Amino acid sequence: MNVTVKHIPEKRVFAVAHRGPYNTFGASFSKLQSVLEASKLEPKAWLEMVAVQYDDPAKVPRAELRGDAGVVVEAQAELPEGLHEALIPAGRYAVTLHQGPYEQLGAAWGRFLGGWLEESGHRQGEGPIYERYLNTPMNAAPHELLTELYIGLVDQGVRKQKV
Repeated sequence: MNVTVKHIPEKRVFAVAHRGPYNTFGASFSKLQSVLEASKLEPKAWLEMVAVQYDDPAKVPRAELRGDAGVVVEAQAELPEGLHEALIPAGRYAVTLHQGPYEQLGAAWGRFLGGWLEESGHRQGEGPIYERYLNTPMNAAPHELLTELYIGLVDQGVRKQKV
């Protein structure tokens, strides 16, 4: 798995709340799209499309998982009715790229969180993890979909790896 660690600035997100399994974000993105199309927010103000995940599926029942389907926006953008504002905190993030269908994202997260993170010596921070969509099913075939996965890291550096 190819992973880079980089500093990400705070991101302002206009979003629709998502509840339930993370592999069902599609309905929340459909609602987001409807609200955005009805709003006065110009598409050029949508800097990135993201799915923010607040809970650990290993610790929270699937039906109770919380997330946001949203768009990162410019600082001066006005919040449209029907959406709420969320923030992705600034900090150090581990980032990897997944290429392929969204149905494979759960397995990619498993390798990233359960494989790479465990072996890297880094520790996950307290904030959410998120996905950034570089293209969508509207402009790419399933095997061509590109999704960046982000894990916030503790700023205290790398812990000692197991010997």
